[in-house]
Amino acid sequence: MCKQVDCVECGLKTWAGCGLHIEQALQGVAMENRCPGWETGKCSAQKEELIDCDVITRKIKEKFGDDIHFLDVQDVSGCASKFSIVLSLLEGFNGVKLLQRHRMINGKEGVLAGIMDNIHALEMKTWTKEQYEKQAAK
Repeated sequence: MCKQVDCVECGLKTWAGCGLHIEQALQGVAMENRCPGWETGKCSAQKEELIDCDVITRKIKEKFGDDIHFLDVQDVSGCASKFSIVLSLLEGFNGVKLLQRHRMINGKEGVLAGIMDNIHALEMKTWTKEQYEKQAAK
């Protein structure tokens, strides 16, 4: 069975697997968010656009959508090499250990897996809604 993944070349959505279930794997993914080679599994893009806060924000919003309670992405280097992410989810981080939360973002199956090779450093705060509200109250 095919599954949805991020293209390692362009960072957009594509598929991995047998190739018989491509449409099911990419169901709900708009054409502009698909890898240029999504039909063949071979990316025809040169490289993804420069990684910036907008690209990271878009990828996180695509993955977590309505579960996002708070999201802030900052370029702390000024040259798109080091980023800071504060992400609070309504329910998605409940009962999930910190290491696993980080893997959900930058792990090999994480939201940013396709672009992590282009990021020098990533600082993350991954909080439940309650943890975020406690920090905000300080």
